[in-house]
Parts: sequence; structure tokens; C-alpha cells
Amino acid sequence: MSIEEKIGQIKADYCKAFSNFSAEVGEYTSWYYDLDDLFIELTSEDNTKRFNVIPVGSYSTEFNSFLWSWANEDLSEHTRSKAAELKSLYSEFPFKAFQVKGFNCKQEELDEILSLSLYHLNGKVIFKIKDESPWLFLCVL
Repeated sequence: MSIEEKIGQIKADYCKAFSNFSAEVGEYTSWYYDLDDLFIELTSEDNTKRFNVIPVGSYSTEFNSFLWSWANEDLSEHTRSKAAELKSLYSEFPFKAFQVKGFNCKQEELDEILSLSLYHLNGKVIFKIKDESPWLFLCVL
């Protein structure tokens, strides 16, 4: 399988993962995340569900730029060290974006980066937090 075919399959799996996770947590009405303890908690009237997370990165809509969480000095050393697992993406997908701390990209390009991150971390889904700036992306494990 070529690298392009593999990426195509990974992107398809990423879309399915989002649909599956949405069905799994559809009843939950609020959420809270903690980047020091690396979890996200979803709550409904009757239930609470907690998932471990690894922060993938953040995206500035103002500057059209992505910053890997392992390079984000606003995060704790513990959090950055967990996110550093993503540095090895380059060994499987030799793209410049996986070698640098941050890069410019369009919003349309984010899903490819996030799908490869989800694949690499063997996660359930990428939880996208877009209600603040910069946007934050968490890999739910």
C-alpha cells in the first residue's frame, strides 16, 4: 500500500471514529478537561464518563498556525512529555510538519494532521475544543 493510500484509509477511519464516539457520548451535555492530569470528563444529568487524553496541538485561526503540544511552553513538563510521543510520527510519515514545533496551515488541512495523530496514538477520537482561541485538540484514549 502506498503512503497516499495509507493516509486515505487513516482519514476514513478518523471520520468513522468521530461518528462512533458521537454516538457513544451523545447523551452528555457538558465537558471539562484537565491538561495536567490528562483527562476529559463528560457529564449528563445522570452520568459521568472520564477518558484519558493526550493533547495533540493547538491552532490559531488568527495566524493560521498549528503548534504541537510537545512544543507548547504554556503546558506543564509532564503534559509536554506525554505529547512528545507524537514526535515519532515523522518516522512513519516523513512530512516536514512532523519535524518542527509549529507550522502554518489552513483549517482544511487540520484533519489530515489530526487523523495521523489519532492513528499514531491509537486513540478513540480527536476531541476538538473550538470555543476558545487557540483551538485545542485532544486525543481521547
